[in-house]
Amino acid sequence: MKKQSASLLSVILFILGVACKKQALNNDPQPETPIENTSKKKLLPVELKSTSTTLKLEYKAGTAMLTRIVHSDKSQVLITYAAKYYRVEQFRNDAVYHYADFLLTDGKASKLHSFDSFGNVDVPAGHSVFQYSPDGQLINIKNYNVANEFIQERKLSYSAAGNLASIESVDKQNKSSLSEYTCDTKNSIFKNVVYSRILFLELPYNFFCPDANNWLSYKNKLDPAKNIAYSYEYNAQDYPSKITIDGPNGKETFSISYQELSQ
Repeated sequence: MKKQSASLLSVILFILGVACKKQALNNDPQPETPIENTSKKKLLPVELKSTSTTLKLEYKAGTAMLTRIVHSDKSQVLITYAAKYYRVEQFRNDAVYHYADFLLTDGKASKLHSFDSFGNVDVPAGHSVFQYSPDGQLINIKNYNVANEFIQERKLSYSAAGNLASIESVDKQNKSSLSEYTCDTKNSIFKNVVYSRILFLELPYNFFCPDANNWLSYKNKLDPAKNIAYSYEYNAQDYPSKITIDGPNGKETFSISYQELSQ
């Protein structure tokens, strides 16, 4: 009888235990749908449009490697990437008129050789030599003409945030000039474009900023008439949706469209 009672008690306790587990499972909160953190999206600019100019940018599929910029005046820039060099070609009326080869050493551009093109004839237009800091920042550019004569040296310095802070230029007469930059704290338009620090040296668009943050001002200490002010409107991801450039050539505002870089 005691044995039967003990068995019956075990069965009852087992049933109660299962019931409690079921109830606990039913009372567990359902997992919430995760909220996407849009501030961490990596965006690439694909169009900059003002009242007079439209620039369309293209990339190698699935990457942040800029391959083409098409201007509304029908000019364009093509960028190709090879194992030992990057090439930037500038076209007008579907014909190349200038190109530059960035030669690579240990994965970094060490030299640039530029050429002017006249039909089937390419004429050397000089070369540049690049120097980097131990942490990989471009800190020095020396320019030479076709006779290998020194023309100019540019020394680049950076802020604590890693943005360009100043460029000191010294020419062959040892005359120097200083340019200074300030930046905001938002995501730069071109923040995610790879190799931009180097490639933008050969682009005909001097407002393309290769820094992590956006330029607010450019000040030329030798010639203040060349000073430029930049202002922005930002989207929900803290990238500029508009940029206004106010400088020697007047004021121009571009609206900016992006595509998301797949992770």
